[in-house]
Amino acid sequence: MKLAGHSVCDIIKTLGIKHKTQIKVWMKWYRADETHPFHQPLGKQYTYNKGIEELSEVDRLKLRIRQLEMHNEILGKLNGILENH
Repeated sequence: MKLAGHSVCDIIKTLGIKHKTQIKVWMKWYRADETHPFHQPLGKQYTYNKGIEELSEVDRLKLRIRQLEMHNEILGKLNGILENH
């Protein structure tokens, strides 16, 4: 959304993000081609020191399903925004 020209405020409201710093962190990772954090479980990579490679196959598949569901949700919201403009 940021690359498409949406403002940080629009992104925060659309995706329900609590603080603009999260978008800045994501953009920093994206620009540095460090996309591996996007594939780790939310919070768990820090809290439990568990990366995706340490998860069981079932847990990896559940995580992938959740990621795809979130991706579809974001695309749906973006599509709604684009249709309204």
